[in-house]
Amino acid sequence: AMIKVATEQRLADTTARSVEREIAPTEASDMHARHVAGRLRGVTAQAVKSATCLYTNAPNANFIIDRLPDRADIVVVSACSGHGFKHSAAIAEAVAQWVTGGGPPDVLKPFSFAANGLLPV
Repeated sequence: AMIKVATEQRLADTTARSVEREIAPTEASDMHARHVAGRLRGVTAQAVKSATCLYTNAPNANFIIDRLPDRADIVVVSACSGHGFKHSAAIAEAVAQWVTGGGPPDVLKPFSFAANGLLPV
């Protein structure tokens, strides 16, 4: 049997074209030593498969969900920072209510450009 473990780093900016895709064997053994050993009995340091995964991060790790100020017909939904998939159903429901019925629901207000100190590019 295999298990999947993952960690993240926010030390370096990269792009899909320039990211280092190779995972050094020492990274897998370090991951095991730091995050698995002593927590999951019987899980060895042998990595069956390793992969690099990229995702976007807003400066404060928040989601960005807002209309573009100069294009009210465009809604930016950047449920990013690596954890958006967990909230995708609720975000989709709130955005759908917004775009079909008026103003943003209160639940989305913390994710506006203004609330995050951002201006869209």
